[in-house]
Amino acid sequence: MQPRNNFDLSHYIAQVGEVGRLQTLSVIPVLANDSMACQMEMSVNLSPLNRPLKIDSKCDIYSFYVKHRYIYGDSWVDMLQAGINGVAGTDYTAFATVGNGTANGNELGYLPVNGATIPLFYVDGYASIWKEFFRIPTVNEETDADIPQPGVLLTNVQGKYGFPVSRLESAMTGGSLTAVDEENRMAESTSGTSGDAVDALDIKKAQNLYKSETDRHYFATRYRDLIKKAFGSSGVSIDVDERPELLAHTSQWISGYDVDAQDFSNLGKAIGKSSAMIVHKMGKKYFNEHGAVWHMAVIRFPTIATDETHYYTNNTMDYANAAGDPLTWEAEEPMPYTLGDFHMNQAASGNLGYQAYGQWLRYHPNAINRIYHQRAGYPFLSWNAVAAMDAEKAAYCHGMDVAVTPFNIEYSDYFGNDDLGHWQIYAICKTDVDRIIPNAIKSIYAGV
Repeated sequence: MQPRNNFDLSHYIAQVGEVGRLQTLSVIPVLANDSMACQMEMSVNLSPLNRPLKIDSKCDIYSFYVKHRYIYGDSWVDMLQAGINGVAGTDYTAFATVGNGTANGNELGYLPVNGATIPLFYVDGYASIWKEFFRIPTVNEETDADIPQPGVLLTNVQGKYGFPVSRLESAMTGGSLTAVDEENRMAESTSGTSGDAVDALDIKKAQNLYKSETDRHYFATRYRDLIKKAFGSSGVSIDVDERPELLAHTSQWISGYDVDAQDFSNLGKAIGKSSAMIVHKMGKKYFNEHGAVWHMAVIRFPTIATDETHYYTNNTMDYANAAGDPLTWEAEEPMPYTLGDFHMNQAASGNLGYQAYGQWLRYHPNAINRIYHQRAGYPFLSWNAVAAMDAEKAAYCHGMDVAVTPFNIEYSDYFGNDDLGHWQIYAICKTDVDRIIPNAIKSIYAGV
C-alpha cells in the first residue's frame, strides 16, 4: 500500500442563500485511497426581518460524495490507464467543461468568472445530487426539462442561490401527479366472455398486479427502492445506478429573537433576527476512487398558508367522509385533491395531485388569523386564488421557480434587507485528510 501523508485542508466559508434552495458551501476534490474527516462549525443567520420572528426555520446541512467516474464515464478510466504520457483527444476523450458567459456558478460553491469555463464535475455533480436526494419522484421524472440537467449551468436566481427543493411536509404538498392505472384492478373471466363467472384465482392475480403497480407508483420509483420493496434485497450498491453517496446530515431548528439592546436608549425600531451555532460532523471516510465531497445547505420555513381550513369547510359532510368507517375506508383508493380542499377560497381549484383517501382526518390545518393574510412581512404563504396551482408548485419551494405570483416572490417581503440573500452561513470547515501525495518538501528537493 502506498504510504500516505496527513494534510490539513481546513478552510473558511462565507456563503449566502435563499429560503428553500439548495446552496453549496464547499466542494473538496478527493483522490483514490484518501481518508478524510470534516467538522464544520458555523454561524447561521437570517437577514434582518421586517417583523419580529414568530416561526422557527429549519436548517439542514449535508455532505455528499460524487465519483468523477460517474461524471466523465470511460474518459476518466481511459485517462488513468493512459497515465502521465496520455494525450487528451488521442488516448482519451478530453474532459468537458461548461461555458460561463454570465458569471453564474455561486450555487456550485465555485467562484464565478464571467467568460470562464467550469469543470463538468461541478455542474453535473450538483445536478446528480439534486436529482437523487431532492427530486420528488411522484412529481418529476429525471428527464424533465425544468430540473437540473447534466452539462447545463443554472442561471439567474438559481445560479446565484441554488435550485428549489421540496417544502417541509404538509398535507398540501404530498400529492402524486398521476394515479395508478385502474385497468390493473380488472380481473378477466376464465373464458374472457362478458357475464361469465370470474375465477377466484383471476381476482387474486388482479389484486397482486394492482399491489405491485401501486408499490412501483408511490414507493418504488427508483431502482434501489424497487429492488428492496419488490424483492426484499438489503440494498443496491451506489455503483449500480452511479448515484451520489450521502456521508452526513445535520438538522437543526433556528430560533429567533427580537432586539439587541442593553438599555432603553438603545432601542429603536424592533426587528426580528435569527441566529444559531451549528456543528456538522463528517466522520473519517475512506474514498476508493477520485471524486469530490460536497457540503451543502438548505434552510426552510414550515409550510403554512394564511387561508388554510379544514376539508369540511368546502365539502359536504356525509357518512363516507365523516364517519371514519375503517371497513369502507380500507377499500377507498387515492383521490385527487384541489387547493380548495385545504384552503378557505373555494375558487382555488388547482390540482394538488393524488393522495390517500381521508387525509383530512390524518392531519389538521394550521390556524392562522385572517389579519395575517392582510399584512406583509410574515413567513406565511399566500395561496389565495392561485390560478395555476398544481402538484409541482405546491410540492417545491418557489413553485419550482415559475414566473407566477405568489411563487416568484415567496418570503421576499419577510426580509427587510436581502442584499446578502435570505440567510448567511459563516463557517470554518476543519478538514483532515490522509492521502498518497508526497509532502511539499519532496517537491522542493526534486531531483536532489
